[in-house]
Amino acid sequence: MAGIKAHGLQLVGNSVIKNLNVEMLPEDPSALGSGRIWGNSDAGTLNFSTTDGDGDVVVHSLGTKAEIDAIAALVNTINGNTETEGSFRHEVARIVGAAPETLDTLAEIAAALNNDENLHDTLVNLVNQSIQDLDQKVLGTATEAMDTLGEVQEAVGLEALETTSQTLRGAINEILQLAGEGTGQLKQSINDQRYSFASATPAAEHTITHNLNSEMLQPMVWVQDPDTGKLKNDIVSIEYVDLDTLKVELGEAANVRVTVQNLAEIA
Repeated sequence: MAGIKAHGLQLVGNSVIKNLNVEMLPEDPSALGSGRIWGNSDAGTLNFSTTDGDGDVVVHSLGTKAEIDAIAALVNTINGNTETEGSFRHEVARIVGAAPETLDTLAEIAAALNNDENLHDTLVNLVNQSIQDLDQKVLGTATEAMDTLGEVQEAVGLEALETTSQTLRGAINEILQLAGEGTGQLKQSINDQRYSFASATPAAEHTITHNLNSEMLQPMVWVQDPDTGKLKNDIVSIEYVDLDTLKVELGEAANVRVTVQNLAEIA
């Protein structure tokens, strides 16, 4: 006689079917009706039967042992160490590269820049403060005969001093210009590699075509509460269909807002 095992089957909303009887058979039964569940020990599959629109019995398989093993192998690869090609740790290590430990995360870089949206003005103020500090240091070590601008001009010659001053101003202006251009280019680079999506109709599955052509993506998903209309950042199932497309799967139909950032181009 075939062995019988008792199981609990969990459904959506944490409801369960308790004491589900699953027959363990060496092969599929020849006489079948709708609603039968059995395990094929030779094939390593879990099967169940239904009827189609014509009343014929149809057999469905929940997957073979080989398919389950293949999924397990893929999960092991993704969870591999920094030396495992294809693992998330390997990709993170590639992005971090040779960055110092104190600057190897986006949060640390933002903190180092003081989370400052007005980075250009901050750099200007730092340069001005540095010049003031330099003046204090110079005056602090100057002799009494050389602690005024007139005395220095007389000692080195007004023309030479003015030339040096102009050269210094030109160098400082060039630094400030480059800093401003760099800040704008960085912001533009980040924006160019970001895609935003807002659904128009509630659905349990949303397909987003972002065209970022990258494996290194950081999606953020906000789900709209159907009762209050408020958005909340939630943990949902995300499938990476290809380099330009991902699919968001929800437990129930809802509108979503999604942003996708390409981290590869920023790195």
